Amino acid sequence: MDAKFELIDRGGYIPTGYKFDPVILNAKLPLEFFEARNALRIAQSAGAERYASSSYEKAVSQMNEADALASGKHENKKTLVALSRETVQTAEDAREIAVKHMTKNAPKASATREPAVKPTPRPVPMRNRSAASAPKPPPPMPKPTLDTSRVK
Repeated sequence: MDAKFELIDRGGYIPTGYKFDPVILNAKLPLEFFEARNALRIAQSAGAERYASSSYEKAVSQMNEADALASGKHENKKTLVALSRETVQTAEDAREIAVKHMTKNAPKASATREPAVKPTPRPVPMRNRSAASAPKPPPPMPKPTLDTSRVK
């Protein structure tokens, strides 16, 4: 068996344009708190600050409340989890509004102007090539027949 593969450079899976800092988890805080932070970062990267400012600002204020609860010495874990989940939902709503707004306006913008520089096509890795360019499998083996004349 002969296998071919192509290695991808380090960082090849990271989409360009994202500026995420690594998340440092604290074992004392619930996971929902960090999910809320991440949802807020995703909403921000989707353009929610610009296209869904009221929803995004509400999510930011909820996150600030959650931060205040998390930094307090007498934290109420159930309240923190509930507020964090609400923040995730609000941030997701803001992200969805921003994406809808950008897709609604995208055809208008692309129809009015041509890009200054046309993107160059990127080479397709081996694992992503179409099935047409893949080698064909060998034909199936014929089914064996049983010789019952020898069986007693």
